[in-house]
Amino acid sequence: MDELKTFKALRSWRNDLAEKLNWSAFRICHNSHLLEIAKKNPKTFSELENISSFGKARAEKYGDDIILVLNSFKQI
Repeated sequence: MDELKTFKALRSWRNDLAEKLNWSAFRICHNSHLLEIAKKNPKTFSELENISSFGKARAEKYGDDIILVLNSFKQI
């Protein structure tokens, strides 16, 4: 999986969600989190929780969406 494409897809997801919630995108997660997720390509919530500074709360809140974004590349 191409990390840059994954990062861009994750950033797009985050920005869309932030717009819907009328929040700053960084309130959901930082670019550094998205880059780390793109590099490590976690398959489970526990792997997602281990992303530096991402944590359990964010994994529980956004994990389903993130895993969906990551899995979307497998279907292409």
